[in-house]
Amino acid sequence: SCSAAVDHTYKACEVPEFEWAVYGTYTTGRMYGMASAIAGDYIFAGGFLKSTLNPEADGFVESTADYGITGPFTTIDPDGTNATTVEVDLESYPTSGGAKENAGGSWRAYEVGVAKIDITTGEPVDVFVYG
Repeated sequence: SCSAAVDHTYKACEVPEFEWAVYGTYTTGRMYGMASAIAGDYIFAGGFLKSTLNPEADGFVESTADYGITGPFTTIDPDGTNATTVEVDLESYPTSGGAKENAGGSWRAYEVGVAKIDITTGEPVDVFVYG
């Protein structure tokens, strides 16, 4: 059905249509989206950014491009062949410090990030990092 299920998850009747999508495409960093806003011709998506690299790990190699967003992915270009990628450097924190989180690592490992995306084209413009 097209209503909320017993577990409070929405079960839609169909997949909504969209013109494009932007994804975080790097395994060396991730973003936990918390809020978004539209201003002028841009979508701003804000949240926590985290490098997944552990400087205390054997064989650690520092990266200057820990996190990246890529887009637009479209029905015409589903693999992002013509997409743009914006990369940023994140601080790599050791997982041994800070309060433990359920997914591994520590809570001190987060920075705040805001992704800026062109609302018309879906092209990533910038990622601002505050840490």
